[in-house]
Amino acid sequence: MIRAAEAAIGEADGPDVGRRGGDAEDIGAKVGKIVKAFGKGDLAASDDLEAAGFSSLDFVNLMLTIEESFGVKIPSARMTPGNFRTIQDIAALVGSLQARP
Repeated sequence: MIRAAEAAIGEADGPDVGRRGGDAEDIGAKVGKIVKAFGKGDLAASDDLEAAGFSSLDFVNLMLTIEESFGVKIPSARMTPGNFRTIQDIAALVGSLQARP
């Protein structure tokens, strides 16, 4: 699993990392950094991660890293291919989870 530190997420990224309330742009940028740490190339926010070479094991590790990095728990019902297809999809998922009380 790639940990937040290995994904270059840290103090330099600002006070909202791993906390609720980050805006959508910040979330997308941080998800992009995490995805980039998997070494599949420089991907745009709308690029299909599976087409870029992510395996099922990569997706599991990505999900765990997202949970750790943002301090969220992804419910089983939300662990769908559609929520992990692109960086944009993952950022939207994180944003919706952070908006929950």
